Amino acid sequence: MQGIWNEYLEPPWNSDYHININLQMNYWPAEITNLSECHLPYLKFIGELRESGRKTASTTYNSRGWVAHHTTDAWHQTQLFGSPSWGMWPMGAAWSCTHIWEHYLFTGDTIFLREYGYDVMREAALFMSDFLVEHPRTGKLVTGPSLSPENRFVTPAGDTAAINMGPAMDLQIVWHLFTSVIEAGRELGLDYEFRDLLQSQLNQLAHVKIGSDGRI
Repeated sequence: MQGIWNEYLEPPWNSDYHININLQMNYWPAEITNLSECHLPYLKFIGELRESGRKTASTTYNSRGWVAHHTTDAWHQTQLFGSPSWGMWPMGAAWSCTHIWEHYLFTGDTIFLREYGYDVMREAALFMSDFLVEHPRTGKLVTGPSLSPENRFVTPAGDTAAINMGPAMDLQIVWHLFTSVIEAGRELGLDYEFRDLLQSQLNQLAHVKIGSDGRI
Protein backbone atom coordinates (compact mmCIF):
# COMPACT_ATOMS: atom_id res chain seq x y z
CA MET A 1 0.00 0.00 0.00
CA GLN A 2 2.65 2.52 1.02
CA GLY A 3 5.72 1.21 -0.78
CA ILE A 4 9.26 0.85 0.53
CA TRP A 5 10.17 4.54 0.69
CA ASN A 6 8.94 6.54 3.67
CA GLU A 7 10.27 8.61 6.55
CA TYR A 8 8.53 6.79 9.40
CA LEU A 9 9.59 3.92 11.65
CA GLU A 10 5.92 2.91 11.66
CA PRO A 11 4.78 3.76 8.12
CA PRO A 12 1.18 3.80 6.89
CA TRP A 13 -0.10 0.25 6.34
CA ASN A 14 3.31 -0.95 7.64
CA SER A 15 4.61 -0.48 4.08
CA ASP A 16 3.20 -3.93 3.37
CA TYR A 17 1.88 -5.51 0.20
CA HIS A 18 -1.90 -5.75 0.03
CA ILE A 19 -2.73 -8.70 -2.20
CA ASN A 20 -6.49 -8.21 -2.13
CA ILE A 21 -6.24 -5.97 -5.23
CA ASN A 22 -3.62 -3.29 -4.60
CA LEU A 23 -0.52 -5.23 -5.63
CA GLN A 24 -2.30 -7.00 -8.47
CA MET A 25 -3.66 -3.85 -10.08
CA ASN A 26 -0.19 -2.31 -10.26
CA TYR A 27 0.85 -5.18 -12.54
CA TRP A 28 -2.27 -5.45 -14.70
CA PRO A 29 -0.72 -3.32 -17.47
CA ALA A 30 2.57 -5.27 -17.57
CA GLU A 31 1.72 -7.88 -20.20
CA ILE A 32 -0.65 -5.84 -22.36
CA THR A 33 1.97 -3.08 -22.68
CA ASN A 34 4.67 -5.60 -23.65
CA LEU A 35 6.56 -5.10 -20.39
CA SER A 36 6.60 -8.75 -19.37
CA GLU A 37 10.05 -8.43 -17.83
CA CYS A 38 8.63 -5.90 -15.36
CA HIS A 39 6.09 -8.52 -14.27
CA LEU A 40 8.75 -11.08 -13.31
CA PRO A 41 9.66 -9.70 -9.85
CA TYR A 42 6.03 -10.04 -8.77
CA LEU A 43 5.79 -13.55 -10.21
CA LYS A 44 8.95 -14.52 -8.33
CA PHE A 45 7.57 -13.01 -5.13
CA ILE A 46 4.41 -15.10 -5.45
CA GLY A 47 6.49 -18.27 -5.46
CA GLU A 48 8.51 -17.08 -2.48
CA LEU A 49 5.31 -16.91 -0.42
CA ARG A 50 4.77 -20.65 -0.76
CA GLU A 51 6.96 -21.78 2.15
CA SER A 52 5.07 -19.64 4.63
CA GLY A 53 1.79 -20.29 2.83
CA ARG A 54 2.13 -24.06 3.19
CA LYS A 55 2.51 -23.70 6.95
CA THR A 56 -0.51 -21.42 7.14
CA ALA A 57 -2.60 -23.81 5.05
CA SER A 58 -1.64 -26.74 7.27
CA THR A 59 -1.87 -25.13 10.71
CA THR A 60 -4.85 -22.83 10.15
CA TYR A 61 -6.99 -24.88 7.77
CA ASN A 62 -5.61 -28.43 8.00
CA SER A 63 -5.32 -28.26 4.23
CA ARG A 64 -2.76 -29.05 1.58
CA GLY A 65 -1.21 -26.58 -0.81
CA TRP A 66 -0.55 -22.98 0.13
CA VAL A 67 -2.64 -19.98 1.11
CA ALA A 68 -2.18 -16.26 1.67
CA HIS A 69 -4.58 -13.70 3.02
CA HIS A 70 -5.10 -9.99 2.35
CA THR A 71 -1.59 -8.74 3.09
CA THR A 72 2.04 -9.81 3.10
CA ASP A 73 5.44 -8.17 3.47
CA ALA A 74 9.20 -8.59 3.09
CA TRP A 75 9.04 -11.46 5.61
CA HIS A 76 6.46 -13.27 3.47
CA GLN A 77 3.72 -13.45 6.08
CA THR A 78 0.64 -15.33 4.91
CA GLN A 79 -1.41 -15.78 8.07
CA LEU A 80 -4.70 -14.21 9.10
CA PHE A 81 -4.07 -10.64 10.21
CA GLY A 82 -6.12 -7.68 11.36
CA SER A 83 -9.84 -7.17 11.65
CA PRO A 84 -12.04 -10.10 10.57
CA SER A 85 -14.01 -7.69 8.38
CA TRP A 86 -11.09 -7.50 5.96
CA GLY A 87 -8.55 -10.05 7.21
CA MET A 88 -10.56 -13.27 7.02
CA TRP A 89 -10.06 -13.62 3.28
CA PRO A 90 -7.98 -16.64 2.18
CA MET A 91 -7.82 -15.79 -1.52
CA GLY A 92 -4.54 -13.87 -1.76
CA ALA A 93 -2.54 -16.79 -3.14
CA ALA A 94 -5.25 -17.86 -5.57
CA TRP A 95 -5.71 -14.39 -7.02
CA SER A 96 -1.97 -13.74 -7.23
CA CYS A 97 -1.43 -16.99 -9.12
CA THR A 98 -3.71 -15.90 -11.94
CA HIS A 99 -0.91 -13.48 -12.87
CA ILE A 100 1.35 -16.44 -13.59
CA TRP A 101 -1.14 -17.75 -16.13
CA GLU A 102 -1.55 -14.31 -17.70
CA HIS A 103 2.22 -14.13 -18.14
CA TYR A 104 2.19 -17.45 -19.95
CA LEU A 105 -0.73 -16.45 -22.17
CA PHE A 106 1.10 -13.35 -23.34
CA THR A 107 4.59 -14.83 -23.67
CA GLY A 108 3.96 -18.48 -24.55
CA ASP A 109 6.96 -19.29 -22.34
CA THR A 110 6.47 -23.02 -21.83
CA ILE A 111 9.80 -23.37 -20.01
CA PHE A 112 8.66 -20.80 -17.42
CA LEU A 113 5.35 -22.61 -17.03
CA ARG A 114 6.87 -26.08 -16.72
CA GLU A 115 9.83 -25.25 -14.48
CA TYR A 116 8.17 -22.70 -12.20
CA GLY A 117 4.71 -21.35 -12.84
CA TYR A 118 2.67 -24.53 -12.95
CA ASP A 119 3.80 -25.83 -9.56
CA VAL A 120 3.00 -22.52 -7.85
CA MET A 121 -0.46 -22.40 -9.41
CA ARG A 122 -1.13 -26.06 -8.73
CA GLU A 123 -0.41 -25.77 -5.02
CA ALA A 124 -2.73 -22.77 -4.71
CA ALA A 125 -5.45 -24.75 -6.50
CA LEU A 126 -4.81 -27.71 -4.19
CA PHE A 127 -5.55 -25.53 -1.18
CA MET A 128 -8.73 -24.18 -2.74
CA SER A 129 -9.81 -27.71 -3.63
CA ASP A 130 -9.55 -28.67 0.05
CA PHE A 131 -11.16 -25.41 1.21
CA LEU A 132 -14.38 -25.69 -0.80
CA VAL A 133 -17.43 -27.04 1.04
CA GLU A 134 -20.95 -27.96 0.00
CA HIS A 135 -23.61 -25.39 0.77
CA PRO A 136 -26.17 -27.20 2.98
CA ARG A 137 -29.18 -25.84 1.08
CA THR A 138 -28.01 -25.92 -2.53
CA GLY A 139 -25.36 -28.65 -2.58
CA LYS A 140 -23.13 -26.28 -4.55
CA LEU A 141 -19.49 -25.78 -3.60
CA VAL A 142 -18.63 -22.49 -1.90
CA THR A 143 -15.70 -20.95 -0.08
CA GLY A 144 -15.98 -19.91 3.51
CA PRO A 145 -15.89 -18.48 5.98
CA SER A 146 -14.71 -15.62 3.81
CA LEU A 147 -15.68 -12.13 2.70
CA SER A 148 -15.28 -9.40 0.12
CA PRO A 149 -12.63 -7.25 1.85
CA GLU A 150 -13.96 -3.99 3.30
CA ASN A 151 -17.44 -4.61 1.89
CA ARG A 152 -20.56 -5.08 4.00
CA PHE A 153 -24.03 -6.46 3.45
CA VAL A 154 -27.32 -6.35 5.32
CA THR A 155 -28.65 -9.66 6.63
CA PRO A 156 -32.35 -10.64 6.45
CA ALA A 157 -32.52 -9.66 10.14
CA GLY A 158 -31.33 -6.16 9.29
CA ASP A 159 -27.84 -6.50 10.75
CA THR A 160 -24.70 -5.33 8.96
CA ALA A 161 -22.22 -8.14 8.36
CA ALA A 162 -19.08 -8.92 6.38
CA ILE A 163 -18.28 -12.63 6.75
CA ASN A 164 -20.32 -15.16 4.82
CA MET A 165 -20.12 -18.30 2.71
CA GLY A 166 -19.34 -18.10 -0.99
CA PRO A 167 -18.64 -14.41 -1.68
CA ALA A 168 -18.99 -13.65 -5.38
CA MET A 169 -15.36 -12.55 -5.75
CA ASP A 170 -14.16 -15.85 -4.25
CA LEU A 171 -16.20 -17.85 -6.73
CA GLN A 172 -14.77 -15.83 -9.61
CA ILE A 173 -11.20 -16.28 -8.38
CA VAL A 174 -11.67 -20.03 -7.88
CA TRP A 175 -13.10 -20.35 -11.39
CA HIS A 176 -10.19 -18.37 -12.86
CA LEU A 177 -7.55 -20.36 -10.97
CA PHE A 178 -9.04 -23.80 -11.61
CA THR A 179 -9.57 -23.20 -15.33
CA SER A 180 -6.02 -21.86 -15.60
CA VAL A 181 -4.50 -24.88 -13.84
CA ILE A 182 -6.57 -27.28 -15.94
CA GLU A 183 -5.44 -25.61 -19.16
CA ALA A 184 -1.83 -25.40 -17.98
CA GLY A 185 -1.82 -29.09 -17.08
CA ARG A 186 -3.29 -29.90 -20.48
CA GLU A 187 -0.62 -27.81 -22.22
CA LEU A 188 2.13 -29.62 -20.30
CA GLY A 189 0.56 -33.07 -20.35
CA LEU A 190 0.51 -33.28 -16.54
CA ASP A 191 -1.82 -34.21 -13.68
CA TYR A 192 -4.70 -35.93 -15.45
CA GLU A 193 -6.38 -37.00 -12.21
CA PHE A 194 -5.96 -33.62 -10.56
CA ARG A 195 -7.37 -31.89 -13.61
CA ASP A 196 -10.39 -34.18 -13.46
CA LEU A 197 -10.87 -33.32 -9.79
CA LEU A 198 -10.75 -29.60 -10.47
CA GLN A 199 -13.17 -29.94 -13.38
CA SER A 200 -15.57 -31.92 -11.21
CA GLN A 201 -15.44 -29.21 -8.56
CA LEU A 202 -15.93 -26.50 -11.18
CA ASN A 203 -19.07 -28.28 -12.35
CA GLN A 204 -20.37 -28.15 -8.76
CA LEU A 205 -19.17 -24.61 -8.00
CA ALA A 206 -21.89 -22.14 -7.05
CA HIS A 207 -22.69 -19.60 -9.74
CA VAL A 208 -22.32 -15.86 -9.29
CA LYS A 209 -25.79 -14.37 -8.85
CA ILE A 210 -26.93 -11.19 -10.57
CA GLY A 211 -29.65 -9.05 -8.98
CA SER A 212 -32.62 -7.62 -10.86
CA ASP A 213 -30.81 -4.27 -10.96
CA GLY A 214 -27.65 -5.80 -12.44
CA ARG A 215 -25.60 -5.92 -9.26
CA ILE A 216 -23.39 -8.94 -8.51
